[in-house]
Amino acid sequence: MTFIPPRLVIGTGDSDLAMVQAAHVASLLEPLEVAQAEQDTSDGPHFLQLDIETDDIRALPEAGYAVVTCRLVFAFIKDKAAFLDRIRYLLPPGGTFWVVIPLAERFPEERKSIGISPQYAELLTASWSSAYREDLDTLRCYALRP
Repeated sequence: MTFIPPRLVIGTGDSDLAMVQAAHVASLLEPLEVAQAEQDTSDGPHFLQLDIETDDIRALPEAGYAVVTCRLVFAFIKDKAAFLDRIRYLLPPGGTFWVVIPLAERFPEERKSIGISPQYAELLTASWSSAYREDLDTLRCYALRP
């Protein structure tokens, strides 16, 4: 049996991508209705309802995660600096925080707030030992390491 290190997915929703991720992930943080609908008693992933901004992250089933992913969520985080501190707490040395964010400059003015601005990009990438980014059409992907 191959050991697969624990991974955490924040805000997957109930999309097809969430189900693909579920096949390869230890814990998924979801809105309550998704967590309740998807939870079963198998050895598969754990669907959890937890507010990553305010709830006690020590309630997560793992003390640390090799990979934490956050897709299309960062724009909606109120205290981004505190959120990033929480993510760093969950990542052991060598872990990766994978973030996918829309590019603000590729949106109409009324939707720019859900995209990454230069100011938020600076906040997001500061205080990591390495930060790699790649633009994919309207999205920017970051791989950040503590």
